[in-house]
Amino acid sequence: MNNEVEIIDNFLPEETTKRIYKEMMSGYFPWHICTNVANEEDDSDDYYFTHQYIKDEKVNSDWYEIHIVPIIEKLNIKKIIRAKGNLYTNQKQLIEHNPHIDYDFEHKGALFCLNTCNGFTNFGFTKVDSVFNRMILFDPSKLHNSSTATDVIARVNINFNYW
Repeated sequence: MNNEVEIIDNFLPEETTKRIYKEMMSGYFPWHICTNVANEEDDSDDYYFTHQYIKDEKVNSDWYEIHIVPIIEKLNIKKIIRAKGNLYTNQKQLIEHNPHIDYDFEHKGALFCLNTCNGFTNFGFTKVDSVFNRMILFDPSKLHNSSTATDVIARVNINFNYW
């Protein structure tokens, strides 16, 4: 995939995406704060909230079946390294986080956008806007970075690393 990004709009049925977003934004969904957005050596004050559906190829979430399985099936994923929800709060200014790679080996990446906002993902050669029900396929072993948003309460997506 090198320096390519593939965008698939209207990825899941609209009602499925709305349900996932509503559940993730409810008071019952378990988010955990992460004080480094780009990597563990990141010394910025950036933060975001995560939900680990899958980590180190192991399912860690009761929400796996209803949030992740429909996406796995549609992408025809054979093996997942990691799947995690990301929630970037509105901090009253657009913050572009430091560039990073997800893992330093060749694999595939997907970013599923759950709401439309003025946040984006920067791949160095192009910026892709967060748009409701948009799937972004990319090479996560190449530098990329996220941003916050200022026009919604939070920018919400699900990130996949897989083969």
